[in-house]
Amino acid sequence: NLDVAAQLCQYPGPVRLFRRTEDEVICLIPGVLSTNRGNFLLAQLLRYRYPNLFCNESEDALSLWLEKAGNHQASVLTKYDVNEVICKVTVTAFMQRQEAPLFPSSFGASMDPSQKCQMLLYIASTYLTDFASTHCTPLPPSIFHMPQLISTT
Repeated sequence: NLDVAAQLCQYPGPVRLFRRTEDEVICLIPGVLSTNRGNFLLAQLLRYRYPNLFCNESEDALSLWLEKAGNHQASVLTKYDVNEVICKVTVTAFMQRQEAPLFPSSFGASMDPSQKCQMLLYIASTYLTDFASTHCTPLPPSIFHMPQLISTT
């Protein structure tokens, strides 16, 4: 029994997940992006690393964002007024003040639900890269970049 999420949560370094948006194998229901197992992996990792960002509203926002791709994902960010510049400055400033270990982080403990939605969606977008392909299509080398922790980006 290989629990990938549990193993990933033990890793304190930077992470980048790639999700094939047309994957017919990793999806529980072929062709239904919301059932892509990568969504559940990302949600579990974020819940471990940033537990205080999770509330009913932010979980709903994350689920909505994960069931979309491309411009539809961008519309979810717009719906929740996610300002990437403000979010990056906010989370970076907080994380740079933290001492090791960084995770689980107390980030978000004093935020209201709206702020939690914005920050969770922003952070999720830094962890996930979508690629429009089916399961067996090779990923192009050009999409691979060394991931960084948010506090160092």
